[in-house]
Amino acid sequence: MAAKRVRESIDYQQVNSFSSVVLYNGTKRSRKKGKLYEVERLIERRNKGRVVCSLKYLVLYEKSTSFKPSHLIIFKVKWSYSRPLTPSDDVLLESCREFSVGDVSCLKSASFSPIYLPMRLDVWRFVVHQRGKESNHRGHLMLEKNDVSRLKFLPNNWWYFLNENGEGKAVDFPIKVKPVLSWSPLTFELRKDKLGQAPRMSLEKLKLYILKRPCNVNNLI
Repeated sequence: MAAKRVRESIDYQQVNSFSSVVLYNGTKRSRKKGKLYEVERLIERRNKGRVVCSLKYLVLYEKSTSFKPSHLIIFKVKWSYSRPLTPSDDVLLESCREFSVGDVSCLKSASFSPIYLPMRLDVWRFVVHQRGKESNHRGHLMLEKNDVSRLKFLPNNWWYFLNENGEGKAVDFPIKVKPVLSWSPLTFELRKDKLGQAPRMSLEKLKLYILKRPCNVNNLI
């Protein structure tokens, strides 16, 4: 005949008096913090869905660019995307050169096709912040001459050209502009005897549609 199993007695009064600290270790585990990078500027923002959490920013940091989710970027930096900071004079001067040369080259050309000119997109957001009118074409902005006045280093004749006889062509405002982001060609490189995709560079530019009209020294206003 099998021996009876002896049950160990339990003092329920003692169990009831146990502290929850004993039963559950409430100390929080230290979470590893990721590496922090100093953001140089935000190039572009994209939203692949209809919710805020799907927002991503193309970030330039440590001479590298990549899209980062919105929650990884501090609020102060994200705020500067919609309310751009004033660029340095050196950056503005270079932007004015690109804009002026591209505009005059278009006026002197016989083509009616749109032109592309290099322009930092964060600088362009500063230039057209609360300026211009939305076009019927998505992503395009209609601009009058005074709408680009924040490009303060533009030469006085950026919107027309004259020959030695005082005749030429001028911009028939408004102009239609769309900021464009593209990427350098896909290439591959050797890394530790293995073939891998080489980093691609972001290319920032503007797409301009410019109408032209004949002009001379007597009808420039």
